[in-house]
Amino acid sequence: MPTIKHATPGAAVTVLDSELDGLANGGVSGVSGSGTGTVYDGATGLNLVGDLELVVTFGAAPTAGTTVEVYMVGAPDGTNYSDGDRNSAELVVVFTLRNNAANRVLRRDVPLPPHSAKFFIRNNSGQSTSGTANALKLFPHNISSA
Repeated sequence: MPTIKHATPGAAVTVLDSELDGLANGGVSGVSGSGTGTVYDGATGLNLVGDLELVVTFGAAPTAGTTVEVYMVGAPDGTNYSDGDRNSAELVVVFTLRNNAANRVLRRDVPLPPHSAKFFIRNNSGQSTSGTANALKLFPHNISSA
């Protein structure tokens, strides 16, 4: 009988970077690739899932329990992305924040598409993000059997 286990993770992808800098409360970031963030290429590794890590610093500590929403838009044909607004994009993660100006939060095993995808966030923290050093990273991985 085969043993199911995690496969070796793929390389980390910074899907949002400068897109998160100076983002006001209630604001929506640009999508991956509109700044220095990278578009995720799901067709290359065909990873089933990935861990999403948000590293963000705010001008002042947000109220504990406030959130940052992460959305994804895909391009099944590799070129044309679905509409990129909160009403039509897929909500993939809601990160709950601590009462601390610097937050690092992780969500494991987020399903990934087998094609290109872009991400964006909505800041519901009650505070603006700092002007630098914010990122949303994706750590894609699969499962294997031996």
